[in-house]
Amino acid sequence: MVFLPSMARSARDFLAVGELIAAQGWRAIAVQPRGIGGSTGPLQGMTLFDMAEDVAAVIREVGDTAIVVGHAFGNWVARCLAVRHPELVRAVVLAAASREGAVGPELRRALAACHDTGLDRAERLRHLQRLFFAPGSDATCWLEGWHAEVAPFQRAAGDRTPRALWRSGGQSVPLLDLQGDCDPTCPAELADQYRNAFGADRVTVALIAGASHAMFPEHPVEVAAALAAFATKLDASQAS
Repeated sequence: MVFLPSMARSARDFLAVGELIAAQGWRAIAVQPRGIGGSTGPLQGMTLFDMAEDVAAVIREVGDTAIVVGHAFGNWVARCLAVRHPELVRAVVLAAASREGAVGPELRRALAACHDTGLDRAERLRHLQRLFFAPGSDATCWLEGWHAEVAPFQRAAGDRTPRALWRSGGQSVPLLDLQGDCDPTCPAELADQYRNAFGADRVTVALIAGASHAMFPEHPVEVAAALAAFATKLDASQAS
C-alpha cells in the first residue's frame, strides 16, 4: 500500500497505520510530497499530475503494483495516478475525501488557519478540532507537523488541474470510499456521492465511527482494519 498525505502534511502521519498494515503482511510505503523532508522537485507551476508522476516513480522503483491510499488532498493525487498509470494501481482509497459542494468558505478559512503557525495556539487548536477531529478526540497531535511553505503550491496545483481530468480515478480501478462519520467535509446527505457517480460495483464504502477528517491519527487501528479488509477482499476477487 502506498500512502499519500493531506495538504501541507507529511508522510509521518501514516506511521501508526503503516506499522499496523505491515504487521498484517502488506508492505506500507508513505510518499513524502515535494518540498517536505528530503523530497525535492519543482514546486512552481506543478500540477496534480506532476505529483502523481512522483508517486509512479516510487511504485516503479519498488517493482510492483499498489493500492494507493490518498488522505484528503492526497486522494486527488491518487486519482490522477490511476488515470495516468492504471497499470500501476490495483485500487485507490479515497480516505476522508471531501464531497463536492461540501467545503464552503468557513471550512476553507479553518483549513488555512490550521497550518498558520503564526496564529495563537488556542485559536489554531479550535480550528483543528472543528475541521479535522471529532468531539472527544485530542487535536493537539496535529498542532505540529504542518508545512505551510508547500501549501500554496499544492493548492495552486489543484487549481491548475481540471477536476474533470481526474475525478473518475480512471475507468475501472476499484475505489474504497473511507469515510469518518464526524467529517464535516462529508456530510451524511452527500455520503453516497461517489458511489452514485461511479457505481456500487466499483465503489466500496467503509465508515470509521467517531472519526473526522484526520482519521489516521484519530483511529489508526480501525483505519488499518478497514484497509486490510478491503485489500483482502481485493486479493480474493483479483485471484478468481
